[in-house]
Amino acid sequence: MLIVAFFFVVLELLLRLHWNSIYASAAAFVIVALPMFWWRSDLLWDAIGSGVGTAAVLFLCYAFVFGLTANIDALLREGWLLYGTTFDWRFLGIPITELTWAFTMGFLIGPLYEFLRDKKLVHA
Repeated sequence: MLIVAFFFVVLELLLRLHWNSIYASAAAFVIVALPMFWWRSDLLWDAIGSGVGTAAVLFLCYAFVFGLTANIDALLREGWLLYGTTFDWRFLGIPITELTWAFTMGFLIGPLYEFLRDKKLVHA
């Protein structure tokens, strides 16, 4: 579980540098994932696919919740720390920072099992 410890060390360092938590955790996901590809370059496409899939699932969840919410802007204003800042970027009303975070989380977690167990994906 050295990878988990490495993640939390990197995250703590970035938070101590006063990074926003979503940027700190996204950067930590990528920083921790990169050494995996040095050892196992075959996992890169798995990581990218997992990242895209995770971001897509989060996008659909946001779209569903936003479809049920009458005042999306008020919801974001109350719960999203980056609302109204220069980082308030959205795609179809959904915060891009959230989608980026989901991508980076999937980028690390998707190939993690194969990396830790030294397994290879078998394509049928």
